[in-house]
Amino acid sequence: MISLQSYALQGKTAIVTGAGQGIGKGIAEALASLGARVVIAEMNAATCKKTADEIKAKGQRALGVVTDVMNAASVEKMVEAAVKEFGQIDILVNNAGGMGKTRPKPLVEMTEEDWDFNYALNAKAHYITIHAVAPVMIKQGKGGAIVNIASIGGSIGHENLTPYGAAKASLINMTAAVAGELGPHGIRVNAVSPGTIVTPLTQAAEPLRQGFTQKTADMTPLRRLGNPDDIAGAVAFLCSPAAGFITAINMLVDGGRLGCARIPMNPVF
Repeated sequence: MISLQSYALQGKTAIVTGAGQGIGKGIAEALASLGARVVIAEMNAATCKKTADEIKAKGQRALGVVTDVMNAASVEKMVEAAVKEFGQIDILVNNAGGMGKTRPKPLVEMTEEDWDFNYALNAKAHYITIHAVAPVMIKQGKGGAIVNIASIGGSIGHENLTPYGAAKASLINMTAAVAGELGPHGIRVNAVSPGTIVTPLTQAAEPLRQGFTQKTADMTPLRRLGNPDDIAGAVAFLCSPAAGFITAINMLVDGGRLGCARIPMNPVF
């Protein structure tokens, strides 16, 4: 029987990567509000501490661990710290990603370093974290939930974003494959693909985007862009007992942008 308790996370420990700001911070705050003990795995020491402190100030439990998700040794230390502090790991949200130091550019102008960085951050890093966390979940014998933050860019091609989109497409495929491997252990693995989300990074870039934000909102059935809480709500659901029979899916959280893109009708018709 479904009740509000079906969405609660009391007694669970969740790791959220890239939780210093934006979508990751929103996810960490949401999971904590539902009762989870949250590990903030973030490369930026200042934002790592800030997010953890803000969660603890609300009377909730959090641990900040400076982590480079592209470095296996760093991730292993973070996992060890999580188990030492909270005794278990029940949820992993692989949120860290993006284009980082690279910028959109045509494929013919791209360097091999651009390609490698995008794959390292948006695909290999997720392998590293799952590789470190899954054995802990299996040993605990209580199942678990893993959510990979992908992108609508992994489902549709975007000019000048080839390595980013290719890496996110790889992540979506990885999600389904790993779901099959970990399913017998009661570990569910899903992906969430955000559309355009308003974060400090996107807001800072707006002056250079020549009205991109409004144009994107106009093409979205809900007529707005997303915010971190939109993604956090989807992730919290997938991590909760209410989603106990859901695994291997890629949930689009994009205001309907891919499913029903608003394209101006040809007046001839």
